[in-house]
Amino acid sequence: MALVSSTINVTTQNVSTTFATTALHVPSYATGSLPAGVEGEIVYDSTTETLKVKTSAAWITVGTQT
Repeated sequence: MALVSSTINVTTQNVSTTFATTALHVPSYATGSLPAGVEGEIVYDSTTETLKVKTSAAWITVGTQT
């Protein structure tokens, strides 16, 4: 997948995510406020300052083994 020189706005559950050539903006939550989420969803954990992805069982930090 390649990003083009324009912006794509995706809105899911009242959270706006913008894909652009300069940045990827993902929803940000404190650890205690992480949503239930759906498998494959990506969020930024502002408490631990890490990017997390939802598996079928839990939120895991990107780059770690399960």
